[in-house]
Amino acid sequence: MKCTVLITLLSAAISSTNAEHVNNDGTNAIGDESIQLQDRTPPSRQSRLLRQERPHHRREQTVFQQQKYDANGNPIYSNDLRNWLTDPPAPSPGIVWTSGGGSTGSSPNSSPSSSNSRPNSTPSSSKFTSRMGCPSNQRKLKMDINVDTYGAETTWNVIQMSLGKVVMSNSRTYSANDSETVEQCVDSGEQYELVLHDQVGDGICCRYGNGAYALSVEENGGWYQLVNGGNFKVTKMVHLIDVVNKNPSISSRDEEWLVAHNTRREYWHKHYGKSYVPLKWSVDLAKSSRIYAEKLLSTCDSSTIEHDPNNLHGENMAKNKGSGQWGDEYPADKIVGRFIDREVDVKFPHNFHLTQALWRASRYLGCGEASKDWNGGTCRIQVCRYSKVGNCAISKDTWEEKMLADDSGCYPDCPDGGCF
Repeated sequence: MKCTVLITLLSAAISSTNAEHVNNDGTNAIGDESIQLQDRTPPSRQSRLLRQERPHHRREQTVFQQQKYDANGNPIYSNDLRNWLTDPPAPSPGIVWTSGGGSTGSSPNSSPSSSNSRPNSTPSSSKFTSRMGCPSNQRKLKMDINVDTYGAETTWNVIQMSLGKVVMSNSRTYSANDSETVEQCVDSGEQYELVLHDQVGDGICCRYGNGAYALSVEENGGWYQLVNGGNFKVTKMVHLIDVVNKNPSISSRDEEWLVAHNTRREYWHKHYGKSYVPLKWSVDLAKSSRIYAEKLLSTCDSSTIEHDPNNLHGENMAKNKGSGQWGDEYPADKIVGRFIDREVDVKFPHNFHLTQALWRASRYLGCGEASKDWNGGTCRIQVCRYSKVGNCAISKDTWEEKMLADDSGCYPDCPDGGCF
Protein backbone atom coordinates (compact mmCIF):
# COMPACT_ATOMS: atom_id res chain seq x y z
CA MET A 1 0.00 0.00 0.00
CA LYS A 2 1.28 3.44 -0.82
CA CYS A 3 2.02 5.54 2.27
CA THR A 4 0.73 9.07 2.55
CA VAL A 5 2.49 11.85 4.41
CA LEU A 6 2.13 15.56 5.06
CA ILE A 7 4.59 17.50 7.16
CA THR A 8 3.71 21.13 7.72
CA LEU A 9 5.80 23.72 9.52
CA LEU A 10 4.73 27.16 10.67
CA SER A 11 6.42 29.95 12.57
CA ALA A 12 4.84 33.06 14.05
CA ALA A 13 6.55 35.88 12.21
CA ILE A 14 6.13 38.85 9.91
CA SER A 15 3.65 38.19 7.13
CA SER A 16 5.20 36.79 3.96
CA THR A 17 4.68 34.15 1.29
CA ASN A 18 7.29 31.46 0.79
CA ALA A 19 8.02 31.41 -2.92
CA GLU A 20 11.48 29.85 -2.98
CA HIS A 21 12.09 26.29 -4.23
CA VAL A 22 8.40 25.47 -4.55
CA ASN A 23 6.67 22.87 -6.65
CA ASN A 24 3.65 23.58 -8.82
CA ASP A 25 1.42 22.70 -5.90
CA GLY A 26 3.08 25.38 -3.73
CA THR A 27 5.00 23.01 -1.47
CA ASN A 28 8.72 22.70 -0.80
CA ALA A 29 10.14 19.40 -2.05
CA ILE A 30 12.73 18.16 0.43
CA GLY A 31 13.65 14.48 0.12
CA ASP A 32 10.59 12.26 0.33
CA GLU A 33 8.68 14.74 2.44
CA SER A 34 6.56 17.78 1.64
CA ILE A 35 6.89 20.88 3.82
CA GLN A 36 4.62 23.88 3.51
CA LEU A 37 5.49 27.14 5.27
CA GLN A 38 3.24 29.96 6.32
CA ASP A 39 3.97 33.15 8.23
CA ARG A 40 1.80 35.73 9.86
CA THR A 41 2.20 39.16 11.33
CA PRO A 42 2.09 38.99 15.14
CA PRO A 43 -0.04 41.59 16.93
CA SER A 44 1.66 44.60 18.43
CA ARG A 45 2.90 43.68 21.86
CA GLN A 46 3.62 47.01 23.43
CA SER A 47 2.38 50.53 23.38
CA ARG A 48 4.75 53.25 22.17
CA LEU A 49 4.95 56.79 23.45
CA LEU A 50 6.56 59.73 21.71
CA ARG A 51 9.60 61.15 23.43
CA GLN A 52 9.64 64.81 24.28
CA GLU A 53 12.25 66.59 22.18
CA ARG A 54 15.27 67.77 24.11
CA PRO A 55 18.33 69.80 23.13
CA HIS A 56 21.39 67.73 22.32
CA HIS A 57 23.76 67.20 25.24
CA ARG A 58 27.29 65.94 24.96
CA ARG A 59 27.64 62.62 26.71
CA GLU A 60 30.09 62.68 29.62
CA GLN A 61 32.42 59.88 30.57
CA THR A 62 34.17 59.16 33.85
CA VAL A 63 37.53 57.40 33.60
CA PHE A 64 38.41 55.25 36.62
CA GLN A 65 41.98 54.86 37.79
CA GLN A 66 43.56 51.44 37.69
CA GLN A 67 43.89 49.65 41.05
CA LYS A 68 47.42 49.99 42.52
CA TYR A 69 49.17 47.32 44.62
CA ASP A 70 52.15 47.35 47.01
CA ALA A 71 55.26 45.15 46.78
CA ASN A 72 53.46 42.31 48.59
CA GLY A 73 50.55 42.34 46.19
CA ASN A 74 48.12 44.03 48.59
CA PRO A 75 45.76 46.66 47.15
CA ILE A 76 46.53 50.30 47.97
CA TYR A 77 43.36 52.22 48.91
CA SER A 78 42.73 55.92 49.30
CA ASN A 79 42.24 57.18 52.87
CA ASP A 80 38.50 57.64 52.38
CA LEU A 81 38.06 54.13 51.08
CA ARG A 82 40.37 52.63 53.73
CA ASN A 83 38.24 54.21 56.46
CA TRP A 84 35.07 52.80 54.93
CA LEU A 85 36.54 49.30 54.49
CA THR A 86 37.58 49.17 58.16
CA ASP A 87 34.29 50.65 59.40
CA PRO A 88 31.60 50.16 56.74
CA PRO A 89 27.96 51.12 57.25
CA ALA A 90 25.64 48.26 58.12
CA PRO A 91 23.42 47.44 55.13
CA SER A 92 19.98 45.87 55.33
CA PRO A 93 20.18 42.10 56.02
CA GLY A 94 21.20 40.17 52.93
CA ILE A 95 21.67 43.19 50.68
CA VAL A 96 24.78 44.25 48.77
CA TRP A 97 25.24 47.46 46.78
CA THR A 98 27.76 47.95 44.00
CA SER A 99 27.70 51.47 42.65
CA GLY A 100 29.31 53.35 39.82
CA GLY A 101 28.98 56.67 38.09
CA GLY A 102 29.35 57.75 34.51
CA SER A 103 30.38 54.39 33.06
CA THR A 104 29.83 53.99 29.34
CA GLY A 105 29.53 51.14 26.94
CA SER A 106 28.81 48.44 29.53
CA SER A 107 25.74 46.26 29.81
CA PRO A 108 24.18 44.19 32.57
CA ASN A 109 25.64 41.09 30.95
CA SER A 110 29.18 42.26 31.67
CA SER A 111 30.91 43.59 34.73
CA PRO A 112 30.19 47.32 34.98
CA SER A 113 33.25 49.51 34.58
CA SER A 114 32.64 50.91 38.03
CA SER A 115 33.74 50.31 41.58
CA ASN A 116 32.14 48.98 44.72
CA SER A 117 31.14 51.46 47.39
CA ARG A 118 28.45 52.18 49.88
CA PRO A 119 25.20 53.73 48.64
CA ASN A 120 25.33 57.43 47.75
CA SER A 121 29.13 57.55 48.03
CA THR A 122 31.64 58.68 45.44
CA PRO A 123 32.86 55.70 43.38
CA SER A 124 36.43 54.64 44.06
CA SER A 125 38.86 52.48 42.10
CA SER A 126 38.51 49.53 44.50
CA LYS A 127 37.59 46.03 43.35
CA PHE A 128 36.30 45.17 46.83
CA THR A 129 33.13 43.08 46.94
CA SER A 130 30.94 41.96 49.80
CA ARG A 131 29.18 38.59 49.53
CA MET A 132 26.61 37.15 51.88
CA GLY A 133 24.85 33.80 51.77
CA CYS A 134 21.08 33.35 52.02
CA PRO A 135 19.08 31.20 54.46
CA SER A 136 17.88 27.84 53.12
CA ASN A 137 14.38 29.20 52.45
CA GLN A 138 15.66 32.12 50.37
CA ARG A 139 17.47 32.76 47.09
CA LYS A 140 19.55 35.76 46.07
CA LEU A 141 18.49 38.19 43.36
CA LYS A 142 20.86 40.62 41.65
CA MET A 143 19.81 43.75 39.76
CA ASP A 144 22.34 45.32 37.37
CA ILE A 145 21.38 48.63 35.78
CA ASN A 146 23.16 51.19 33.61
CA VAL A 147 21.07 54.27 32.82
CA ASP A 148 21.26 56.71 29.92
CA THR A 149 22.10 60.42 29.91
CA TYR A 150 18.85 61.21 31.73
CA GLY A 151 19.43 58.87 34.67
CA ALA A 152 17.27 60.85 37.08
CA GLU A 153 14.19 59.84 35.06
CA THR A 154 14.64 56.15 35.93
CA THR A 155 13.67 54.34 39.13
CA TRP A 156 12.98 50.67 39.84
CA ASN A 157 11.88 48.30 42.57
CA VAL A 158 11.14 44.62 43.17
CA ILE A 159 7.85 43.88 44.93
CA GLN A 160 6.96 40.66 46.76
CA MET A 161 3.42 40.19 45.47
CA SER A 162 1.97 38.17 48.36
CA LEU A 163 2.86 40.94 50.81
CA GLY A 164 2.78 43.97 48.52
CA LYS A 165 6.22 44.74 49.93
CA VAL A 166 9.19 46.38 48.20
CA VAL A 167 12.22 44.13 48.79
CA MET A 168 14.71 45.80 46.41
CA SER A 169 15.00 49.24 44.82
CA ASN A 170 17.43 51.81 43.45
CA SER A 171 19.49 53.17 46.34
CA ARG A 172 19.68 56.75 45.04
CA THR A 173 18.70 59.14 42.26
CA TYR A 174 20.80 58.20 39.25
CA SER A 175 23.09 60.67 37.52
CA ALA A 176 23.90 60.68 33.80
CA ASN A 177 25.21 57.30 32.56
CA ASP A 178 25.16 55.98 36.13
CA SER A 179 25.35 52.29 37.05
CA GLU A 180 24.43 50.22 40.08
CA THR A 181 24.26 46.60 41.22
CA VAL A 182 21.99 45.56 44.10
CA GLU A 183 21.86 42.05 45.58
CA GLN A 184 19.16 40.84 47.97
CA CYS A 185 18.08 37.56 49.56
CA VAL A 186 14.35 37.00 48.98
CA ASP A 187 11.89 34.30 49.99
CA SER A 188 11.80 31.37 47.56
CA GLY A 189 8.51 29.92 46.35
CA GLU A 190 7.16 33.45 45.88
CA GLN A 191 6.26 35.67 42.93
CA TYR A 192 7.75 39.13 42.50
CA GLU A 193 7.34 42.05 40.14
CA LEU A 194 10.28 44.00 38.77
CA VAL A 195 8.87 47.45 38.04
CA LEU A 196 10.83 50.11 36.15
CA HIS A 197 9.55 53.69 35.90
CA ASP A 198 10.70 56.12 33.22
CA GLN A 199 9.24 59.62 33.42
CA VAL A 200 9.23 60.21 29.66
CA GLY A 201 8.57 56.67 28.44
CA ASP A 202 11.57 56.13 26.18
CA GLY A 203 13.41 53.58 28.31
CA ILE A 204 17.16 53.77 28.93
CA CYS A 205 18.31 52.80 25.45
CA CYS A 206 19.14 53.79 22.77
CA ARG A 207 18.62 57.43 21.78
CA TYR A 208 20.41 59.01 24.73
CA GLY A 209 22.88 56.25 25.60
CA ASN A 210 23.19 52.48 25.67
CA GLY A 211 21.50 51.84 29.00
CA ALA A 212 20.40 48.36 30.03
CA TYR A 213 19.21 46.34 33.01
CA ALA A 214 19.23 42.68 34.03
CA LEU A 215 17.72 40.81 36.98
CA SER A 216 19.44 37.51 37.84
CA VAL A 217 19.03 34.76 40.43
CA GLU A 218 21.92 32.93 42.07
CA GLU A 219 22.02 29.31 40.95
CA ASN A 220 24.68 26.63 41.49
CA GLY A 221 27.29 29.19 42.48
CA GLY A 222 26.66 31.42 39.46
CA TRP A 223 24.07 33.84 38.17
CA TYR A 224 21.16 32.90 35.91
CA GLN A 225 19.63 35.88 34.13
CA LEU A 226 15.85 36.09 34.50
CA VAL A 227 15.04 39.21 32.47
CA ASN A 228 16.93 41.97 30.72
CA GLY A 229 16.04 45.03 28.71
CA GLY A 230 16.50 48.73 28.21
CA ASN A 231 14.76 49.62 24.97
CA PHE A 232 11.23 49.86 26.37
CA LYS A 233 8.78 52.53 25.20
CA VAL A 234 6.49 52.92 28.19
CA THR A 235 6.57 54.95 31.39
CA LYS A 236 6.10 51.78 33.49
CA MET A 237 7.68 48.44 32.59
CA VAL A 238 6.65 45.38 34.64
CA HIS A 239 8.20 41.90 34.66
CA LEU A 240 6.65 38.98 36.59
CA ILE A 241 9.30 36.92 38.38
CA ASP A 242 8.80 33.47 39.93
CA VAL A 243 11.52 32.62 42.45
CA VAL A 244 11.12 28.86 42.59
CA ASN A 245 12.54 26.57 45.26
CA LYS A 246 14.35 24.52 42.63
CA ASN A 247 14.18 23.84 38.92
CA PRO A 248 11.21 21.62 38.05
CA SER A 249 12.03 18.13 36.81
CA ILE A 250 11.20 17.47 33.17
CA SER A 251 10.42 14.33 31.22
CA SER A 252 12.86 12.69 28.82
CA ARG A 253 10.75 13.92 25.87
CA ASP A 254 10.83 17.47 27.23
CA GLU A 255 14.59 17.18 27.56
CA GLU A 256 14.75 16.07 23.91
CA TRP A 257 13.12 19.33 22.83
CA LEU A 258 15.36 21.41 25.09
CA VAL A 259 18.60 19.73 24.02
CA ALA A 260 17.65 19.87 20.32
CA HIS A 261 17.15 23.63 20.59
CA ASN A 262 20.10 24.44 22.83
CA THR A 263 22.73 22.47 20.91
CA ARG A 264 21.82 24.47 17.80
CA ARG A 265 21.62 27.75 19.69
CA GLU A 266 25.08 27.20 21.15
CA TYR A 267 26.57 26.41 17.75
CA TRP A 268 25.01 29.36 15.91
CA HIS A 269 25.44 31.94 18.67
CA LYS A 270 29.16 31.13 18.84
CA HIS A 271 29.35 30.94 15.04
CA TYR A 272 28.26 34.59 14.95
CA GLY A 273 30.81 35.50 17.64
CA LYS A 274 28.19 35.93 20.38
CA SER A 275 27.96 34.41 23.84
CA TYR A 276 25.65 31.40 24.01
CA VAL A 277 22.24 31.98 25.62
CA PRO A 278 20.47 28.68 26.43
CA LEU A 279 16.73 28.23 26.73
CA LYS A 280 15.18 27.09 30.00
CA TRP A 281 12.20 24.72 30.08
CA SER A 282 8.89 26.38 30.96
CA VAL A 283 6.06 24.21 32.25
CA ASP A 284 3.61 27.02 31.46
CA LEU A 285 4.70 27.29 27.82
CA ALA A 286 4.66 23.50 27.46
CA LYS A 287 1.13 23.30 28.85
CA SER A 288 -0.27 26.01 26.56
CA SER A 289 1.52 24.39 23.59
CA ARG A 290 -0.05 21.02 24.33
CA ILE A 291 -3.52 22.53 24.71
CA TYR A 292 -3.26 24.24 21.34
CA ALA A 293 -1.82 21.11 19.70
CA GLU A 294 -4.89 19.19 20.88
CA LYS A 295 -7.14 21.87 19.43
CA LEU A 296 -5.37 21.63 16.07
CA LEU A 297 -6.21 17.92 15.76
CA SER A 298 -9.55 19.05 14.33
CA THR A 299 -7.62 20.36 11.30
CA CYS A 300 -5.91 17.08 10.37
CA ASP A 301 -7.81 16.91 7.07
CA SER A 302 -6.38 20.29 6.10
CA SER A 303 -3.03 20.71 4.37
CA THR A 304 -2.16 23.68 6.62
CA ILE A 305 -2.13 24.60 10.30
CA GLU A 306 -2.99 28.00 11.73
CA HIS A 307 -1.34 29.94 14.53
CA ASP A 308 -3.19 30.62 17.76
CA PRO A 309 -4.55 34.18 17.38
CA ASN A 310 -4.61 34.57 21.18
CA ASN A 311 -1.00 33.54 21.74
CA LEU A 312 1.44 36.33 22.63
CA HIS A 313 4.58 34.18 22.69
CA GLY A 314 6.84 33.01 19.89
CA GLU A 315 5.53 29.92 18.15
CA ASN A 316 6.86 27.22 15.80
CA MET A 317 4.56 24.39 14.74
CA ALA A 318 4.75 21.18 12.73
CA LYS A 319 2.38 18.45 11.56
CA ASN A 320 3.05 14.94 10.27
CA LYS A 321 0.35 12.49 9.24
CA GLY A 322 0.04 9.28 7.32
CA SER A 323 0.32 5.53 7.59
CA GLY A 324 3.36 3.52 8.53
CA GLN A 325 6.43 5.48 9.53
CA TRP A 326 4.84 8.76 8.40
CA GLY A 327 2.54 8.62 11.42
CA ASP A 328 5.30 7.79 13.91
CA GLU A 329 6.39 10.08 16.71
CA TYR A 330 9.48 11.74 15.26
CA PRO A 331 12.52 12.49 17.44
CA ALA A 332 12.41 16.09 18.67
CA ASP A 333 15.84 16.59 17.09
CA LYS A 334 14.39 15.83 13.64
CA ILE A 335 11.56 18.34 14.03
CA VAL A 336 13.81 21.08 15.43
CA GLY A 337 16.20 20.29 12.59
CA ARG A 338 13.41 21.27 10.19
CA PHE A 339 12.89 24.51 12.12
CA ILE A 340 16.58 25.43 11.94
CA ASP A 341 18.89 23.28 9.82
CA ARG A 342 16.80 23.39 6.65
CA GLU A 343 16.46 27.17 6.78
CA VAL A 344 20.16 27.97 7.18
CA ASP A 345 20.49 28.80 3.49
CA VAL A 346 16.95 30.17 3.09
CA LYS A 347 16.79 33.90 2.56
CA PHE A 348 14.75 36.40 4.56
CA PRO A 349 11.76 36.53 4.94
CA HIS A 350 11.34 32.76 4.59
CA ASN A 351 13.52 31.72 7.55
CA PHE A 352 11.28 32.66 10.47
CA HIS A 353 11.38 29.20 12.08
CA LEU A 354 15.15 29.54 12.34
CA THR A 355 15.14 33.14 13.60
CA GLN A 356 12.59 32.38 16.33
CA ALA A 357 14.35 29.22 17.52
CA LEU A 358 17.74 30.98 17.62
CA TRP A 359 16.41 34.35 18.91
CA ARG A 360 19.09 35.20 21.44
CA ALA A 361 16.89 37.33 23.70
CA SER A 362 14.50 34.38 24.19
CA ARG A 363 15.07 32.61 27.52
CA TYR A 364 12.28 30.05 27.84
CA LEU A 365 10.92 27.14 25.80
CA GLY A 366 7.96 24.82 26.12
CA CYS A 367 6.75 22.27 23.56
CA GLY A 368 3.57 20.21 23.49
CA GLU A 369 2.21 17.48 21.22
CA ALA A 370 -1.07 15.77 20.38
CA SER A 371 -2.10 12.88 18.11
CA LYS A 372 -5.13 10.94 16.91
CA ASP A 373 -6.04 8.13 14.53
CA TRP A 374 -6.50 9.45 11.02
CA ASN A 375 -7.49 7.66 7.79
CA GLY A 376 -5.98 4.36 8.83
CA GLY A 377 -2.86 6.10 10.10
CA THR A 378 -1.97 8.79 12.62
CA CYS A 379 -2.06 12.58 12.63
CA ARG A 380 0.42 14.34 14.92
CA ILE A 381 0.76 18.02 15.83
CA GLN A 382 3.82 19.57 17.50
CA VAL A 383 3.83 23.11 18.96
CA CYS A 384 6.81 24.92 20.52
CA ARG A 385 6.49 28.31 22.20
CA TYR A 386 9.22 30.76 23.13
CA SER A 387 9.57 33.62 25.57
CA LYS A 388 10.53 36.31 25.03
CA VAL A 389 8.83 36.35 21.67
CA GLY A 390 11.04 36.80 18.64
CA ASN A 391 10.73 37.96 15.03
CA CYS A 392 9.56 41.46 15.91
CA ALA A 393 10.62 44.62 14.06
CA ILE A 394 12.95 42.80 11.68
CA SER A 395 13.69 43.49 8.05
CA LYS A 396 15.90 42.22 5.25
CA ASP A 397 18.77 44.39 6.50
CA THR A 398 18.37 43.87 10.27
CA TRP A 399 17.15 40.30 10.88
CA GLU A 400 20.56 38.92 11.89
CA GLU A 401 21.28 41.89 14.17
CA LYS A 402 17.88 41.56 15.85
CA MET A 403 18.11 37.78 16.16
CA LEU A 404 21.47 38.05 17.95
CA ALA A 405 20.77 41.10 20.16
CA ASP A 406 20.89 40.89 23.96
CA ASP A 407 17.59 42.77 24.09
CA SER A 408 15.40 42.84 21.00
CA GLY A 409 12.61 45.02 22.38
CA CYS A 410 10.06 42.21 21.90
CA TYR A 411 7.44 41.66 24.59
CA PRO A 412 6.16 39.82 26.57
CA ASP A 413 9.45 38.42 27.78
CA CYS A 414 8.23 35.98 30.45
CA PRO A 415 5.97 32.91 30.36
CA ASP A 416 2.48 33.37 31.78
CA GLY A 417 3.63 32.16 35.21
CA GLY A 418 6.54 34.61 35.26
CA CYS A 419 10.28 34.44 34.67
CA PHE A 420 12.15 32.08 36.96
